[in-house]
Amino acid sequence: MGQQQEDGASPEGAKETMPHTATNLLVHFIFSTKQRCALIKPDFEKDLHAYLGGIIRQIGGTALCINGTHDHIHLLVACPPTIPWRRSLV
Repeated sequence: MGQQQEDGASPEGAKETMPHTATNLLVHFIFSTKQRCALIKPDFEKDLHAYLGGIIRQIGGTALCINGTHDHIHLLVACPPTIPWRRSLV
């Protein structure tokens, strides 16, 4: 696999391997208020979204979308491959 002959060519029938790995890890988080109570007021929502975006940046991720309603929030986050996906849940 990926073997090369002395002239640099791959032997006939050998599989070529990719020299690089591409990762696109997108995680969809949904946070709900306790018992789905309508606790997220419009005047507080913008600050809450900014706060969550800051946490995501702090761990090295990128918030692609943060939105929600009075009782829950959705986040679509791009996580770099350097972060174990389990850590992104903490």
